[in-house]
Amino acid sequence: MTWTVLNRVSLVALLLVTFGSPLRTQAASEEAVDVAIKRGTKYLASWANAPSGVGVGSDSLITYAMLKGKQPKDSAPIQSMLERILKQHFTDEGFNHDLLGEPSIYIAGIDAMILADVDPVKYQPQLVQLRNFLLEMQLENGGYNYEGTGRVGDTSVTQYALLGLWAVRRAGIDVPEAPFARAARWHLETRQSDGGFAYRPNVGRYTTTLNMTVAGIGSLGICRRFLTLEEDEKKQERDELRERSKVLDPEAGDQPVDEPLEDIDVEAPPVRYGILVPIVEDEEEVLEEKPKVSEVKVELPEALKAKSGGSGPKMSKAALTSGMGPALGWLDKNFSVLPQATQHSAYYYYALERAGAMSERTTFKDLDWFDVCADQLLKTQQKDGSWFLGQSPTHDTAFIVLFLSRSTQQLVGKPKPKEGTFGGGLLAGGRGLPADLNDYGKPKKEERRVETPLEKLLGDLASADETALPSLQEKLVEEVQLGNHNALIGQSERLVELSKHRDAGIRRVAVWAMGRTGELALARHVLPMFEDPSPAVLTEVRNAMAWIARRPDAYGLAEIPPTDSGELRRWRDDAWKAWGNWYLDQSLYGGRLDEFELELRERLSYIR
Repeated sequence: MTWTVLNRVSLVALLLVTFGSPLRTQAASEEAVDVAIKRGTKYLASWANAPSGVGVGSDSLITYAMLKGKQPKDSAPIQSMLERILKQHFTDEGFNHDLLGEPSIYIAGIDAMILADVDPVKYQPQLVQLRNFLLEMQLENGGYNYEGTGRVGDTSVTQYALLGLWAVRRAGIDVPEAPFARAARWHLETRQSDGGFAYRPNVGRYTTTLNMTVAGIGSLGICRRFLTLEEDEKKQERDELRERSKVLDPEAGDQPVDEPLEDIDVEAPPVRYGILVPIVEDEEEVLEEKPKVSEVKVELPEALKAKSGGSGPKMSKAALTSGMGPALGWLDKNFSVLPQATQHSAYYYYALERAGAMSERTTFKDLDWFDVCADQLLKTQQKDGSWFLGQSPTHDTAFIVLFLSRSTQQLVGKPKPKEGTFGGGLLAGGRGLPADLNDYGKPKKEERRVETPLEKLLGDLASADETALPSLQEKLVEEVQLGNHNALIGQSERLVELSKHRDAGIRRVAVWAMGRTGELALARHVLPMFEDPSPAVLTEVRNAMAWIARRPDAYGLAEIPPTDSGELRRWRDDAWKAWGNWYLDQSLYGGRLDEFELELRERLSYIR
């Protein structure tokens, strides 16, 4: 079977897909999922001995699925397929894209994932070839498309190019930042007006689909992970800096009201782009895996240095996270378990798994996407271990094995454990059941929710008098520095309310905490506080914006506002210009301008 016979459909979703309504069902047990993976992998392995393989490029998809399905790397099926891939896809001159034809970018992306998993040291020469080819094929706009088919970006092709470059980086080979930054910008600029993604976004007949939306989310997640890798690698340094940032020493007495709440050393070694060192978000966060081999600085060919060198457009983690929001919102409304009859249904599941892993979302449309999809897929597995959802048994089986094995999650870390439900999931077969079953199934007594220390402090702060305020400020700063960063984000609405309190001391603490969330969405509430009458509050407003924007220099704005009224007005105007323009730059990647942004543009137009 050749690629031509398969009519260009043996790897990817090339047709538009619309999906039906979601199916509510119980979760398949972990044992049942494991058995299904093994059966599917065994079916794929049976094709390893085919005289001519499954087809040019198809061998790669099947091999990668077998690897993620835990087929041993040194097993006969893997080695047989790998030998065929190396012989057909690589020459001494480079990646054999001329032979592979239009789908060569898909194949290159999958080949990179295979070689990075099997032996990144042994196959370093081939991985460098793949890196160079993928960098060369990027379009000027940051997207990718079939080789020789025009300059319009393709969401599906782009995702496999990014998967390939990410794999090369995992193998320890140097990859420039610019291609990821440009790809991120392309996704954000070509997102549909409804928040989702289309197959070819600049071509009128293509509209938002589930397949392309989950593909776009996954690709943005890869870009976010790569472009913020240096931040994650400096986690230990940030931990140490966090310990040094405690300044409200109980034995030192109350600080003067005009001094910053926290005397952070902003000259400390910053992470990329001068980002302020943030509070660690989650002590149990799984960081990007370290390269499996020592970092290899393989020089780019001269022809690629000008194209792929440099850092590309600057993309902050906040902007990328915010940019994923509209697509995730679209998916929350349109997620479906059962696809309509289409040639590329199985492709959807693999891309969905990547979108969930990269966005760290376990549910869409209030459904556990993995559980409900896995349950449905297990019902449709054939006796020989294969699946057929419209494309071909080999391709559909490969994509579904990649979904069930959580192939992307294997790379980024295990998902957080969740509570099971009786009859399926973690409680199936007695796993996860309580030790005492006497009361199981009876209505649970309503448990009184325990107020967290942070919630209590914020509640006390709202009604604090002048005598209690200094002590509460001290305790709140300590709780924020040592506590859970996500818990602070969860109190955003309360912080916004407190930032409007009549007491300047309370406003000051509130805006300090809003800055430490690092949330771009809170910047619209912090910006108007540059008109606050209190100098102490203004200092914290300036610092909060510096934290949110990861700008330790605060655009050169003095930390302590001037006392002269004329100079103070200029200080405020400078703040509005610097931070207002910064905010609008970020929001351009988050959707159409809303009322706040329109008013902000108008205000900036009056400032000379």
